Amino acid sequence: MSQIIPEPSTRLLSTIMNRISEEKIKSAKRRTRLTAAVFAISLTCLIPVLQSFITAFHESGFWQFASLIITDMDVIGGLWQDLALSLAESVPVWHTIFTLGAVFAMLGSLRLLGCYMKILFNTSARQLT
Repeated sequence: MSQIIPEPSTRLLSTIMNRISEEKIKSAKRRTRLTAAVFAISLTCLIPVLQSFITAFHESGFWQFASLIITDMDVIGGLWQDLALSLAESVPVWHTIFTLGAVFAMLGSLRLLGCYMKILFNTSARQLT
């Protein structure tokens, strides 16, 4: 007993495919708006976080320890371990974490924004032809 599977009409198939394409475009537009907002917020937050990061580096004395590498190379030969520990202790860790978080959020949202824009432009180009 073989069953005959009915095939949908071409009009129904075309309607379903158009509806799927429309939903894809709607979803990509929504995601593009959300990702653009995240990008704008992370870019806005990056400026004060970066200023705070630079200020914290200057206040921590990191640059004074780092300049010893260039100016007093002969003294550092025997005390390089102490200098490495001093450098590690003077790094403002929390400012570094916040700065890297803002940078990664901005770059990640920029990457996603590019992906969603590609989806939007590819589907709109197909609809024009």
